[in-house]
Amino acid sequence: MKKVMMMILGALFCFSMEAQKASEVYLPLNDGWQFTQTGKNDWRDAEVPGSVQRDLIRYKVLPDPYYGTNEKEVQWPEKEDWDFKKTFSVTAEQLKYDDAVIFFEGLDTHADVFLNGSRIFQSANMFVGHKVSVK
Repeated sequence: MKKVMMMILGALFCFSMEAQKASEVYLPLNDGWQFTQTGKNDWRDAEVPGSVQRDLIRYKVLPDPYYGTNEKEVQWPEKEDWDFKKTFSVTAEQLKYDDAVIFFEGLDTHADVFLNGSRIFQSANMFVGHKVSVK
């Protein structure tokens, strides 16, 4: 299986700004995601948490895998690389915090995570959560 490239995908996303006094502000990142096959510019809305296959079925690119022998026709996406992206902003008030942390849960087994064009994390295990300081 080729390495699946993703910006960020998982069960729960939080952007946490941690202050010295242990107060936190959370910016959920579940909504507003888009995906495309790597190398193509066919961006479509993605459901996060979710999967490439579920989104491709929703857009009728893939047939229902539970009907007849359709399962054979839905295997190709796992052999391809996929990109996910999301745009979000933080306020000047949020930037005053000492730290900013992104929490990842449920990233695809192999994923490269980029923020503002720089790789900040590589995932190699879907079942392990991670947090990355980005400030």
